[in-house]
Amino acid sequence: MTTVALRASLIWHDEVMSDVVLEKPRAITLGVSGKATFVVPAVGLPADFAIVRPGNRGYLLTLGERMRGRICIDGEEKDVADFVRRGGEGDGPGGFRGTAISGTDWGVIDLDESGDYKLFFQFVPLDEDPVWLTKPVIFAGAAGYLLAGLGLAALFFFTKDLEVDEALFRGLGLSTLAIIAGAVGFAFIKQEG
Repeated sequence: MTTVALRASLIWHDEVMSDVVLEKPRAITLGVSGKATFVVPAVGLPADFAIVRPGNRGYLLTLGERMRGRICIDGEEKDVADFVRRGGEGDGPGGFRGTAISGTDWGVIDLDESGDYKLFFQFVPLDEDPVWLTKPVIFAGAAGYLLAGLGLAALFFFTKDLEVDEALFRGLGLSTLAIIAGAVGFAFIKQEG
């Protein structure tokens, strides 16, 4: 099963100004303040307008009566102005209409009559993380751990004149600490980026 993400771009005079890819559901907002996903001048929309927001079955796209462009919902291309004008089950107050989007849906929406500001959206497949913890890697890691631990134990035994059990404890203990430090570092790196 391929996982998909929602990709949205703000286009100004046919140039992409900003682009987001949402792997987890969250709202895409338009507004004049920096807290909006896409900052646009006053184009006749409410403050921090959520043009796309998470819904019960994917996302909900909300279109306004001043918007133009094309959307493709469930494989059927529609004119945005006609879609909003027709109304129906997704009618909202103040000349807005909402519809569920998911899967293969896409759209290029003029945010006002000028056509200067557009929102493009589509669903894109996510790259799956490569599987690197395979059986050969696990066996090689275990062999490396034992080899390093026993090598350190032999080093302690022959150079420090320690008892065998103390040398094994120190050698395998240092190897264990190295693995723990590596795991913590790896977890920190994965979390950051």
